Amino acid sequence: LISFSNSPNVFILNATIIERKNPLLEKLRRWFVSASLKRVNHISFLSYDYMRFMQERFQLSETQLVHLKQTTTFEKNPDYSGFKPDSYLYSVGLSYRDFPTLMAAARKCPNQFVLATTDAFLKGLTIPDNVTVYRNTFGNAAEELMKQSAAVIFPLERISSPAGETTLVNAMFYGKPVITTKTI
Repeated sequence: LISFSNSPNVFILNATIIERKNPLLEKLRRWFVSASLKRVNHISFLSYDYMRFMQERFQLSETQLVHLKQTTTFEKNPDYSGFKPDSYLYSVGLSYRDFPTLMAAARKCPNQFVLATTDAFLKGLTIPDNVTVYRNTFGNAAEELMKQSAAVIFPLERISSPAGETTLVNAMFYGKPVITTKTI
C-alpha cells in the first residue's frame, strides 16, 4: 500500500469494520488509520463534516483534504415521490444502523415497514408483524424497494464517522421524505 519511492502514494481505505464492537479490531483500525494518514498525499471524503472531523483528529493539512461531491448515476423520475396505496416505510443498510430502535418504532406504528439488510444485523431482535425483511437484497433490487416506498428511515448509531450518506442522498433524489438520526 505504501511505497518508498518519491512518487505519490495511492491509498484506498474503507474504514468500516463490521465487527465494530470488538475493541481489539477498533484499536487496530484506529492505529492503521493514524499511521496511514501521515504518509498519504490526498484524502477524499463524501461528508464535509467528517472531513473536518478527521482533519482535527489527525492534524491533517488543508492540502491533503479533498471533499468529493456526491454523484448521481440514475435519472430523476418524479413518479417515485409521494404516498401511494400499498406503500411502506423503508430502511436499508448494514453497518452502524440502529435496528433495535427501528423495531421499537414499528411496534408502535400501524404502517407497513420494509427492511433490506442481512441476518447478522438482526441478531437478537424480535421482528414485528408489520415489518417485512428482505435479506441480502442490495444494489438494484434495494433501489427498487426504495422507489416504491412512502418514506425512507435511517436509524443510525451515534458514532464519530459517517454512515449511510450515499443511500440517504439516493432517497432524497427520488423525492422521498427522509427520517434519520442526527449524527455526523
